[in-house]
Amino acid sequence: MINQESREPQFEDINPEQVRPEGGLSRDIPGEPQPDFGPKTLPNAKEAERLAEIAKWNTRKEAILKNYKDAIKNPEEKPKSKELTFEQRTARINKLMDIYAEEKIKQGLPVAKGIAKTGKELRFVGGRINMNEYRNAIGFGRYVVGADTAEAIRCARSASKKDKKRSTINQTPQKDTMIPSELQELSSQAEKLAVLLFAKFFDDFIINTSIYDDAANHTDLFMVDGSKESIGIPLMAFDVVVGENNFADKRSKVKGINTKGGTAVKYGLVPNTNPLTKANKKIIQGSIYNMPVLAVCLSHEAVKELGNNFEFGKKTPFEIRKMKDICNDLLAQINNSKNEVKNASCSQKLEAFEARLRSLILKLETQEPSVK
Repeated sequence: MINQESREPQFEDINPEQVRPEGGLSRDIPGEPQPDFGPKTLPNAKEAERLAEIAKWNTRKEAILKNYKDAIKNPEEKPKSKELTFEQRTARINKLMDIYAEEKIKQGLPVAKGIAKTGKELRFVGGRINMNEYRNAIGFGRYVVGADTAEAIRCARSASKKDKKRSTINQTPQKDTMIPSELQELSSQAEKLAVLLFAKFFDDFIINTSIYDDAANHTDLFMVDGSKESIGIPLMAFDVVVGENNFADKRSKVKGINTKGGTAVKYGLVPNTNPLTKANKKIIQGSIYNMPVLAVCLSHEAVKELGNNFEFGKKTPFEIRKMKDICNDLLAQINNSKNEVKNASCSQKLEAFEARLRSLILKLETQEPSVK
């Protein structure tokens, strides 16, 4: 929604006699490149062609101004967003994850931010568990963290080689022309957006798993209790998949994991039970065992919509609808497997998350799109 009190953009027609010879940012449209119609850009252009280019720019400028005025007349109707390219969407999602990571770091969680070197490669790690923060934690140490980092890199390279050999990987019409690196990045986009979406609706800590747990334990994100009464108690892990084609197999896979007692999140978060330090630090680094895991599906269209338009704060109608769909499917997965889960610890976490899920579903059923 555009703030009605915001200043209406001021546009001035481009005068052919006063064209800026250099580029730079336009004073007419913030963030838009200033068109350069000077002789440096069009040294051989005829005067008529030059004037035609100027006319095109002025026409586009008027269209932007009209859209702005229409939005002021209908403030509740959000204008259609600009379609981002795949690379632009990746950059936007990474920026959102860095903002989210910064908030978690302020809350004392061992979360990474920005880009880090893993092996010989640079990769974006914003929002992920920072394994380096576990070097001095009980049960870890520098050697363990170093060995696990090397194992994660080896697993990632092995998976990348397998992807290159496949002609199709969970293909959808939109993914048929994507190369393996783009498919991998699409999955990464979905995982990050799942974190951002879940964090908007659950009052708990939702974190991307470490590169080790992603590679070795096949979990993409996990949730721990965020309430004051039971802060830090592990609740659920999630495995995110893009597209419906492979979703049934993923659901069957996680059901098998749960019936065998759940998975592990080696680089996890647990409640601080040390009476000497718990007053200042409620959650500490630690491994989680018998963690139930559920599958989350985001369609290619949902990844595009969320990647283009997600903002912190207000919940959009699309986000509410999508979260309803996800919650109902998660509940169906729980109902389909909970009677077969024999491990007491895994079953207890599953029941705790189910209670949270039912509460959220009830809230979503009555929630107006405009409610924060």
